[in-house]
Amino acid sequence: STPELGENAIVKMLEYLGKLPEEIDLVNLDGGVSFNTIPTQAALEFDLSTQGSGVQARQVRTIYQKIRDLEKQFAKFPDEEFDPPIPTINIGLVRTYKDHIQIAGAVRWSSHVEEAQYLQWMNELAEVCKSQD
Repeated sequence: STPELGENAIVKMLEYLGKLPEEIDLVNLDGGVSFNTIPTQAALEFDLSTQGSGVQARQVRTIYQKIRDLEKQFAKFPDEEFDPPIPTINIGLVRTYKDHIQIAGAVRWSSHVEEAQYLQWMNELAEVCKSQD
């Protein structure tokens, strides 16, 4: 429940992915065991020889960037009685399948954030995910 206190292996993997060419095909992303735990391991496998035939780094990067953007929005909703004082998001699981990639996580927010705001954030993220088909 406190992702800010741990090192998230999936986040580190996604940060590394951001340094690679956008067009590379992702063969395998694998990390974490549950959406609500901080993953200690993650693996990234990519193929430089088959560009354009599968899920590309650009697609995953776009989703990850939206998650980072949401974290910036979270900072606008502080609640000093909440520890930590702003909502947090944890990416706890990533898996590659034949036709898609699953990225699962958990958001922790205080009662200071209304449900409508939370749903807006999740709808924004869902739209970005859908646009990567």
